[in-house]
Amino acid sequence: MKIIFKALPLFFLGFFQHSFAQYTESINSNIPGMSMSPYAVGKTIVQLETNSYYMSESLKSMDLKGKGYGGNFALRYGAWREEFEAVITGEYRNMNYTNPFGEFNVNGLRSLTAGAKYLFYDPFKNYKEEVNVYSYHANHKFKWKRLRPAISGYAGANFNLTDNKFAPVYNTFGPKAMVMLHNNFNNGMILTTNLIANNFIDETFNYGFILTLSQGFSDKFSLFIENETYFKNYKRQVYTFGGTYILLDDLQVQASISHSPSTEVIYTNQTYGGIGISWRFDAGYKDIKFEVPPTKDKR
Repeated sequence: MKIIFKALPLFFLGFFQHSFAQYTESINSNIPGMSMSPYAVGKTIVQLETNSYYMSESLKSMDLKGKGYGGNFALRYGAWREEFEAVITGEYRNMNYTNPFGEFNVNGLRSLTAGAKYLFYDPFKNYKEEVNVYSYHANHKFKWKRLRPAISGYAGANFNLTDNKFAPVYNTFGPKAMVMLHNNFNNGMILTTNLIANNFIDETFNYGFILTLSQGFSDKFSLFIENETYFKNYKRQVYTFGGTYILLDDLQVQASISHSPSTEVIYTNQTYGGIGISWRFDAGYKDIKFEVPPTKDKR
């Protein structure tokens, strides 16, 4: 189960300015939410997103309790085109467990995934929203165009390079595919949706979704709530609340708290809190602008 989440994608603050490709003035990070934004970081951009967390859990069926720590990361790189991004994500966890028979430790690389995504549709590309200097209401009213989401596709693979004791996936390789949606509503509210299929070539197949709703309160500060749900095999739900703050244009800090209640299959209650930073290296980036072509029809 994943912790910390980006979702915040929320952290997708800054996606208001799509007339300047996908690169934005301030960093856009997926962490601490678990959802992934359809938007790439921008061609030639390297971005590192990290998060560390403390966790406690209990397994009622075995009278087992555990406490520990972990961390996850995402390394993102924009290549080929503005719409394309390669990404590697991973998570390490170290847990100490106790039960009526004694104590033991479990640690290791919990997950490692590599893949790429491509933005197929952006409703705000080549679109410039007209500002009515005479009416505040006209500028802030709901616009139906915002119901159309940006759409990306993702293809990658989960790798199990060690004896992974944290998840019921023991194969060394398992494909992963996602459809990512992003709605940018009025006044800084963003909804990010991920539809996920994991390891769909064998009996460890799992599928689910992640919904992240974020609200930007300024150019630097945003809060989010998130639900991560999986339906098959390792069934679970994770609820997360968190926030992000942009210290510098290329540096963001974030914090979150998550809870995963027990289910009919997994009788584990998990609670964890995390903090982290995201950093962007953009020294080689050349600004790419999508010009809005002149038109007589302004509908």
